[in-house]
Amino acid sequence: MNEVRFADISEFQFLSHVGSKVFFGAPFVQSFAAVLNHKLPDHHALRKTALEGHRWTPQELRDIGVIDQLAEGSTQGVLECARTLAETHAPLAKSGVFGLLKKDFVREIFDAMKDDNRLVYPAEMARLAKGRL
Repeated sequence: MNEVRFADISEFQFLSHVGSKVFFGAPFVQSFAAVLNHKLPDHHALRKTALEGHRWTPQELRDIGVIDQLAEGSTQGVLECARTLAETHAPLAKSGVFGLLKKDFVREIFDAMKDDNRLVYPAEMARLAKGRL
């Protein structure tokens, strides 16, 4: 099964690769943490993703409410499902209000991107990595 969510089709790919940052030992930048806080429904899912490196399946993401529905079959099935969703919501999007609402929903992500000033120093990261060996 493949995942489909109107306007957020890449959430599965995004969340399924977060775990590699944990196992690799790379810290999250503030804006990345803001995206996780926004996308995941609760602290349990956030902990499972960020601290345990869980790789979510499409079914698990649907069950916790991150994606709305699954599409059966191949890429063609995903495209048909996406097209149906787009046609359903197209009349509501004509005024441009969808984009404005979405921007308001993710305001904290934009703010975190603006304020993301944490510097990572290679020497400090090397010292920390050696301490984990």
